[in-house]
Amino acid sequence: MAAALASGWCSTLKVTLRGDGTKKGFRIVADNGNGGRIGNGFPSFLPKEIENVKDPFARSFALRIQRLPVQMGVQKYCIMSSCVKAHARRETSPVVLLHSFDSSCLEWRFAYPLLEEAGLEAWAIDVLGWGFSDLGRLPPCNAPSKRYHLYQFWKSHVKRPMVLVGPSLGAAVAIDFAVNFPEAVEKLILISPSVYAEGIGNLSRLPKIVAYAGVSLLKSIPLRLYANLMTFNNISFSTHLDWTNVGRLHCLLPWWEDATVDFIMSGGYNVVSQIRQVKHRALVVLGDDDQIISNKISSRLQSDLQNATLRWIPEGGHLPHIEKFDFVAKLIADYAAEKETSSQEQRRPGTKGDTQGLPLGSSPYLNHNNTEDYKRNAYGTQGHQEPKSTSRGTGATTGPTLAGSNLSKGEAAVIGGTNRSSIP
Repeated sequence: MAAALASGWCSTLKVTLRGDGTKKGFRIVADNGNGGRIGNGFPSFLPKEIENVKDPFARSFALRIQRLPVQMGVQKYCIMSSCVKAHARRETSPVVLLHSFDSSCLEWRFAYPLLEEAGLEAWAIDVLGWGFSDLGRLPPCNAPSKRYHLYQFWKSHVKRPMVLVGPSLGAAVAIDFAVNFPEAVEKLILISPSVYAEGIGNLSRLPKIVAYAGVSLLKSIPLRLYANLMTFNNISFSTHLDWTNVGRLHCLLPWWEDATVDFIMSGGYNVVSQIRQVKHRALVVLGDDDQIISNKISSRLQSDLQNATLRWIPEGGHLPHIEKFDFVAKLIADYAAEKETSSQEQRRPGTKGDTQGLPLGSSPYLNHNNTEDYKRNAYGTQGHQEPKSTSRGTGATTGPTLAGSNLSKGEAAVIGGTNRSSIP
């Protein structure tokens, strides 16, 4: 922030305060970009509905969301861009976490604390047009604009070649970025990559009034709840409903519909021709129970990329960074630390031993048998009881996302064209 002000950017920005939590190894640093706070310390730019969320992971991670200035366009105006910022620079390469289609940085709420405890400099960034950035002055939200915004964010704040992580449609965002700005990327991690869809097809030619109607459906509670029910098993209905509220939180911002319609009308992402141009090392992570990305597609991607390693997550679905966050955090931490490896390597991790190297002995996040046990260990909560106030704040991920190809024909007509990517 200080650097931006000193360089003459965003001269109208206000100096903001930051509040530090006390949990060892996970300091809460929240900067809301406008100096205000709402109840329970949440940044004031978040929709007030954050107060109704019960998931302690989402609540804790939301406390860390802040807005940083990103210079855009020839007129050099700034977008206050939402993210969870690494609270310390590390000697290792920074890890930048993107999210899936129409989601937010909250998608990383489970895995992010593990990455920090593993000693990584992790950034969770909202892609332009989604998340919680201030888009009161709405820029184009097409693929080139999203790419340029990410570059400007990297140039202003990350500043070093990064390990760029993209799940589902976020993998297309990562590939598009790496091909156009190779100097900003050290290597890629592509999770359940949705990269072979050629844009959104006929949806880009819809009359705007129809597009707006479809977008209204996209943020509806019934559709989002349906996506959760289809994506996650063995959790209570109340948890499904709560995760639905987390996943649609960014949709409640006043510019979300305009930004999403702009993206749809632009044609979406088409990176098929760019995949073979990627010169960076890439780790492809897939759940072996992914109903969206087939083994055939994963093999094709490994072949098309010049230097790819394939890793399988046992019993993982389309969202392994949520469903099997410990495995994914381990893979990210290990791959970020690797200097070189043989290309076209393939392995299926199958045991808990694959998390070796993360702080299993001391971390409250990995001493667990399942997600509910994880919650109890990290927060002293049982299911979705109201979280108790403790000194051990942590981070959280947005709720589930579901690929459009798993929806009914009517629902797929609205969202299926958006690269078959996940919807939280």
